[in-house]
Amino acid sequence: MLAIRGKKELIAKLFVIPLAATVAAHYIFGKRFPWEPGYQFPLMPFLMIALIMTTVWYANSKVFQRLDRILPFHRDPLRRLVRQFLEGASITLLIYSVIYLSVTWLILGFTPTLTGFTTGMLVCIVISSLVNGIYVLAYLIHTVSFEKDQSAEAIQAALSSIKTSVETLTKIVLETGNKTTVLEDTEIAYAYSSGGNVWVVKTDGQKLLTNYDSFAKLETQLSGAAFFRLSRQYLVHHQAIRTVKEEVNRKLCIQLIPVFQPNANQEQVIVSRYRAAEFRKWFAGLQQG
Repeated sequence: MLAIRGKKELIAKLFVIPLAATVAAHYIFGKRFPWEPGYQFPLMPFLMIALIMTTVWYANSKVFQRLDRILPFHRDPLRRLVRQFLEGASITLLIYSVIYLSVTWLILGFTPTLTGFTTGMLVCIVISSLVNGIYVLAYLIHTVSFEKDQSAEAIQAALSSIKTSVETLTKIVLETGNKTTVLEDTEIAYAYSSGGNVWVVKTDGQKLLTNYDSFAKLETQLSGAAFFRLSRQYLVHHQAIRTVKEEVNRKLCIQLIPVFQPNANQEQVIVSRYRAAEFRKWFAGLQQG
């Protein structure tokens, strides 16, 4: 729980305590006000109440700090709130009793009346409730502000991640016919080799016939965590893998998207058992990342 500390606590004490002590001293003890004849400022009651309030404020803040360690609000809000008010009220009444009786008997030299003692006790209960309320309000404000900051930080982190991903995209240079085509690595679904020709299949389904007769030149550009050589015919990007199915003899059947053959319902690749173990390790690494 966020307590009011430092300069904020000092300002609150300097403003709240004198004001409350002045009001209480006039209404409870003085019974006379500045606009009435024979008025005299009730100095001793003012000092006594100010001392009680200062001590109560300090003691309650210590109670709150201890509860923050052993029973934070997020663990059990209702239990924390009840315990905070009960412990705060108990310590407040104890402090009031000790200070009030000591001042009246030892300093002022008279025995306090039951009415005066009871009235002061009710005032202290109100003071304790106010202090509790101030600290609970400060906690709620801090919680809302913290969640907003966390949301802003999460959004900023996501934007930074997107920016980093965009900045780290790999350029793939392909020789296609009489021109050179430049693609991002994420635009390539997979490369397919057949009959001495190498095709590049894009994620949007477009097929590019390259000038290569093998994967040799492509592999130097497509090597890395994103691509894997499934077989002699297929070099795939992980985003092109739709399903992975176990076959007999520890082989794997992998379905790719989009399909290469125009009339085919699905593009399936059989991965031999010798490459299956390496594929599983590569694919598991992608999922963990």
